[in-house]
Amino acid sequence: MQQIELSAGEPFRDTDLAWVADDPPPSFEALQAHLGHDAPWVIAQNDQPVGYLAGETHGELAVIHQVSIHHG
Repeated sequence: MQQIELSAGEPFRDTDLAWVADDPPPSFEALQAHLGHDAPWVIAQNDQPVGYLAGETHGELAVIHQVSIHHG
């Protein structure tokens, strides 16, 4: 998931949001914290993870904290 996060930031490198590309990926501990909620949901292609969504539900509401898709 950290590799997905790094790749997802690359399209921002040549924009006014270049800081997104240089932002370090979430730590392993931060990613594990999402496991205590309803997410992450991992998107796979050919059995390889290519993206993820981190979020949680509150009653009938869904809150999305992060969406990252591999840029390659």
